[in-house]
Amino acid sequence: MAEIPDDLFVRVALRNSIITEEQLAVARRGAEESGKPLIEVLIVQEALTKKKADAVISAIEQKIAQKKSDTPAHPVPPVTGASAPAAEPKSGAQRKAGVEHEYENNESELKRLIRHIVTSPLHQRILEHVVKGNISVLEPGSLAKRTGAAKSDVIRVLKRWQRFRVATSLGGGTYNFSPGDKDAKLIKLFMRCWGWPALHGKLLAYVLEQGKK
Repeated sequence: MAEIPDDLFVRVALRNSIITEEQLAVARRGAEESGKPLIEVLIVQEALTKKKADAVISAIEQKIAQKKSDTPAHPVPPVTGASAPAAEPKSGAQRKAGVEHEYENNESELKRLIRHIVTSPLHQRILEHVVKGNISVLEPGSLAKRTGAAKSDVIRVLKRWQRFRVATSLGGGTYNFSPGDKDAKLIKLFMRCWGWPALHGKLLAYVLEQGKK
């Protein structure tokens, strides 16, 4: 796990309701007694999962990287007295991956999709279960068990999806996962980008940002 200061990790986790003040207080006491890192204690005490901790760290690292990239680089002096050497062709590892090109070409639409139906980590988690499991009938109780979420929270997610026409009510509290062709393609692209290391932190940061609005 990356070396992220505890206070920075805690601020981000609290701000996005990933942990509570009560869980933090218990974990701080555990860390003091055991001498273990606070993040590790939060995971051991099941205040959050390692996946959630890694997601917060990834979002923080992405923000740090963005700040560094905003710093202007020193200008490269022009080559005089001779022609500049031709640039060596990039290897396959150096070339930008196709999924990153797809992200750049569809960034505005992907952000629209996130603003509509992926406004929290829970929205993403439910969407991942639905897409990977090829689930068409969305039943709140079943999704709650699959994602470890409260049934009431799952219902709120599904009602939001209904509002943006990604799901339609079947009655009896169940829904049909039925995005239109355009959104269906975007959802598949979102899931590919979410699983891509170079893009995951960027997408997570945007998802967390929606939760603050």
